[in-house]
Amino acid sequence: MTAKSVFFDLDGTLINSQRRLYDLFIEMTGADLSYDRYWEIKRARINQKDFLKKYLNYSDENVASFKKEWLRKIEEPERLKTDFVVDGAEALLEKLKNEFNLYIVTNRQSQALTDRQLVDLSIAKYFKGIWATEQKTTKTDIIRRYMHPSSEDFFVGDTGEDIKDAHELNIRSIAVSWGTLSKDILSEYKPDFIAERIEDIGQYCTL
Repeated sequence: MTAKSVFFDLDGTLINSQRRLYDLFIEMTGADLSYDRYWEIKRARINQKDFLKKYLNYSDENVASFKKEWLRKIEEPERLKTDFVVDGAEALLEKLKNEFNLYIVTNRQSQALTDRQLVDLSIAKYFKGIWATEQKTTKTDIIRRYMHPSSEDFFVGDTGEDIKDAHELNIRSIAVSWGTLSKDILSEYKPDFIAERIEDIGQYCTL
């Protein structure tokens, strides 16, 4: 019998990258925003463009310039060093690895830097595949390139787009409430399950 698969988003799901994102935003804008206030706004489903225009009065031209510079800087190796594994994630992966095939599917720009970070964080060993879209494809397309997902598989992520991807692939969706969006907003996308603790993922997958 073929093992079921669990596809994990990375940032916001298994990796806490909030400090990296906040620090770069403040560095680039000089905004007088606390860490908590920044993430309060972001978790209310305010994307970067709307954040810049609504709260900092950026023009469309300035938003475009910001995005280009943001993409250039956000995955610089020194910045990636501020990321850390979500508490309990390694125990979850250890629990799941014998029953499921585990994969990372991320919108990171660099496959090489993603691979290196997961080795440095000592979690690369849990995954049969680590796939970065490199901004050249979509998560759904990259999964279909390598796999034939079934309705018994799971997609775990922290955004509405992750839930939509699971629906498109006809696999079960698990939304995590400690990432980009609040539980209330995640529920609007109708995931199969919302995990409020990382342990909840393992319990749901092994029901």
